[in-house]
Amino acid sequence: MHPVLFLLALLFVGASFGLTKSPSHSSARGRFPSLAMSSSSVEARSCVTSFESRVFVPLGGSADPVRASPHYQTIIGSEILPAKLFGRVFPRTFDTTVERIKTPDNDWFDIEKSMNIDDDAAAPSIVVVLHGLESNTRGPLVTKMATAFLRDGFAFVLVSFRGCGGEENATPGGYHLGFTDDLDLVTRILRERYPKRDFYISGFSLGGNVTLKFLGEQKEAALERGIKGAAVTCVPFDPIASQGKLDVGINRILYSENFLSTLKKKAERQIERFPGAFNIERVRRCNTIGEFDDEFISAIYGFAGKTDYYRKCGSKWWLSSIRVPTVAINARDDPFIEEDSLPTRVDVAEAPVRLVYHDKGGHCGFIANSVAEEDRVCGFLAGELSRALVHIRSFSSQHGP
Repeated sequence: MHPVLFLLALLFVGASFGLTKSPSHSSARGRFPSLAMSSSSVEARSCVTSFESRVFVPLGGSADPVRASPHYQTIIGSEILPAKLFGRVFPRTFDTTVERIKTPDNDWFDIEKSMNIDDDAAAPSIVVVLHGLESNTRGPLVTKMATAFLRDGFAFVLVSFRGCGGEENATPGGYHLGFTDDLDLVTRILRERYPKRDFYISGFSLGGNVTLKFLGEQKEAALERGIKGAAVTCVPFDPIASQGKLDVGINRILYSENFLSTLKKKAERQIERFPGAFNIERVRRCNTIGEFDDEFISAIYGFAGKTDYYRKCGSKWWLSSIRVPTVAINARDDPFIEEDSLPTRVDVAEAPVRLVYHDKGGHCGFIANSVAEEDRVCGFLAGELSRALVHIRSFSSQHGP
């Protein structure tokens, strides 16, 4: 889409569809099902319920028809538009070292490690950070998150999903909504290298979904691996509902078509290297993300179509199995996510998962009406993710493992 038309569409949509009918800021609190829980489970629940999230007020106030709109928040807040028009990248104020991790299936992925990662005293905790669909470790939100984590005394490991680090990966595909193999591998490696350190996981969008699914798969084993907690945001918990919203109307024009263009280019490069891995002609005819997931992801990873893929990989159905304190922050007006599909306390059951829902914020946007120093440097969203992990870390140190 032409950048000028893109901007005009943004302003039109922001003015026309910016208001929601959601109640004011709310979060999942109150009583959970009365099920038998161990003392450690009770403490984990107490940990997340005692986290006090800040109220998000969008730039200009909630009544601003443009700046409070989900599309303004998403496109400007996530810095999609500045990057598209000017190639601007959010500046880094830190250095990293890059390491290539070889995988059991003869592929690889890269990680970037903070310079303080070997300093046990200065940074006793390490955060593993996962980016979103077709993003990378140099993206604005990853950079802001890393900045916030360093400020709050963490070390970090930024994971680049396969094929997102600037080089083609060595096997067909790369990653998807529920691909947890590489997160499993990197957390095992970190545990072996730093057996006395505490670990946390933080991710956004697709990376947030991978985080929650992984923790649900691991159950108590996550604790044995030294994982103390997680903080995620803008999670497409229910991909079935999310795909239905992303692939229609103005969302399709502003977002889906841009993602699809990038994904198709990647598929073209892959078919040259892996003939027969999928039907490239069908992929070329795809007009939606759902169709692409049918023809590319499902074909490579053995799902029986997109619905099977979404149902098996959606983190909504893994939440009740999570055993480490976890905070999930979403906006009710997220244009990528169907509000009615957001998880409730019923989905969480007795798990130590805190659901924080803000009325506004868009998808990975959250431009706040704030003059706070932390919001100017890192942004509201990165600051909240780090605040959640600081809270979990502090609670854990006071109450033991």
